[in-house]
Amino acid sequence: MELTIFIDRIKDQPVFFCQTLPSSLLETYDLTFDPSFSVEGQAYLTEDHLIVKIKEAKAFVYIPCSICNEPVKVPLTLSNFTHAESLDEIKGSFSVVSLVREELLLKVPKFAECNDSCPERKTLTNYLKKNTPHHQLPFADL
Repeated sequence: MELTIFIDRIKDQPVFFCQTLPSSLLETYDLTFDPSFSVEGQAYLTEDHLIVKIKEAKAFVYIPCSICNEPVKVPLTLSNFTHAESLDEIKGSFSVVSLVREELLLKVPKFAECNDSCPERKTLTNYLKKNTPHHQLPFADL
């Protein structure tokens, strides 16, 4: 398994990792990623916890533009992230990929736009409400 920490192997020293992994480990039924993503960090034991420190994890996801529906490449970065897992909860090994997958998926934005301003936006202006200032001054007639 990719990036699996075996508890019995890290009793005395931390485990450092820096890997590029296939994005198939991140994929969901409706999101597409670049072919690979990277993870760098370390894992070590305390008396009763496994501590996983992710220095940086990087991936790119493609989500549809909110205006034109074309795919937009959005960077996802997880940096300086620490996770503690009780040793009572771990059955011999711990998957760092599952942890990173969950945290990266939480960073996927709900909306994206091509080049921060989609060229097709101008075609929608006829359908958008105009911002006309409407001020109520309750004490104007006093």
